[in-house]
Amino acid sequence: KKINFRKAADLNPTHALVNIDETPKSLADKLNNMGIETIVTHPLLIKDNRKLFQLLGGIFGARNRAKQLTEDFDRALRKLQSLSYKWQPKRALYLIWTNPWMTVSPDTYIGDVLKQANWMIHAYTPEERYPTISLNDRVLRDVDLVLFSSEPFPFSVNHVRQFQQNFPAHAEKAKLIDGEMVSWYGSRAIKGLHYLANFADQ
Repeated sequence: KKINFRKAADLNPTHALVNIDETPKSLADKLNNMGIETIVTHPLLIKDNRKLFQLLGGIFGARNRAKQLTEDFDRALRKLQSLSYKWQPKRALYLIWTNPWMTVSPDTYIGDVLKQANWMIHAYTPEERYPTISLNDRVLRDVDLVLFSSEPFPFSVNHVRQFQQNFPAHAEKAKLIDGEMVSWYGSRAIKGLHYLANFADQ
């Protein structure tokens, strides 16, 4: 989200990878104006990783590596999908921030990743991709899982325990989840699919 432009220039890079959700447009524009070829990414679906591998493999002359990543990705996705057929669909509240409480909408990359495990993001304000919500019994009655993500806010076991004390009727719904595994795209997505398969199966 922020960089030291002087240090970036000193590195004399040929390319910069940016992301629509993470990189401010003004930052991307400044990199481009510095003569650095700016590559914009914006995966919204888990399957978009295939296109990302092909894109970067082509740009950086690593087509064989991209092909291997694609094959590894396909295997991991097939494994998760084969397991998910036996799991009951669940409605999930995926928390990314506190004070105020914030979640994600179904049309985000995270929403599509969780969908592979038969978990559907419960949308309160579908017009917002990262809505602010009130956490109360009325909201919690509508969901089967309350997932505390380890990023961008570093939720921990202590936050889960505090939630369980405040909402004992929903204590069993609360789970701590590794945010890197379900929100990072690219090569990390392969490890993330294996992680989600094990996490959901438990």
